[in-house]
Amino acid sequence: MNRKIIISLGVVVLLGLGIWYYAAHVSHKPMSFADRRKYALNGTITKIDGNHLTLHTALIESNVQGNNAVKADKIVDINADTAITKTKLGKPISFSEIKVGDIVTVYSAQDSYSKNEFTATEVSLNAPVY
Repeated sequence: MNRKIIISLGVVVLLGLGIWYYAAHVSHKPMSFADRRKYALNGTITKIDGNHLTLHTALIESNVQGNNAVKADKIVDINADTAITKTKLGKPISFSEIKVGDIVTVYSAQDSYSKNEFTATEVSLNAPVY
């Protein structure tokens, strides 16, 4: 009798571990590092409005006459999945530590070059240059 109970408990534990593993690792595949950083823009934060940043950036536009810097303002949406980091230390920081005037690099899986508004996967506060 005790042997059947022990075997039954073992089966239940193994099934539980299998379900946990599937839920944690297989059912939802996180975005790869390369996909999270597919597009990158550098710029200065000119406005913070709730969970949105306005980023003033200069994009390089190539044409027949050569390369031109095109200044653009982009609206960057920040959500719960957006990583906020400080590059010099490489450590996570809170969104509240980002201020207007900060120079940042914004990474996105979306085409941030052609869109005026996109969601950031990471905002990296750039270290000041001395």
